[in-house]
Amino acid sequence: MQEDKNFKELLMKQAVEETSVNFTAETLRKIEALSAAKSYHQPLIDRRIKLAFIIVFAIVLSALIAVSIFIKPSHQAFNFYVTIPRIRIESFYNVVYFIIAFWFLLFFNYKAQHQNNIH
Repeated sequence: MQEDKNFKELLMKQAVEETSVNFTAETLRKIEALSAAKSYHQPLIDRRIKLAFIIVFAIVLSALIAVSIFIKPSHQAFNFYVTIPRIRIESFYNVVYFIIAFWFLLFFNYKAQHQNNIH
């Protein structure tokens, strides 16, 4: 019991330390200075390398789709033949409208973010 009292007394004397008079103002000034400063981040992958990866990916993907359309179906264990289903014209229009709306909203969101400098 006596050790607990001694420990409590020691904590009360040593652990609690008064802050300086302008501690809050100084801390807020440092925070405001850091938030007002322009931050710069360096991307992990160079822009040209990223563009090259995207182009290679698109070429490989389109080549695989083109090859899978023109290859005859075989009797192998894995059949990668793609059949293009017949769709009604209304469904086709719905898909086209969706794609247009998607890209329009994506572009609008991109412009709104860059106009307001939100990153």
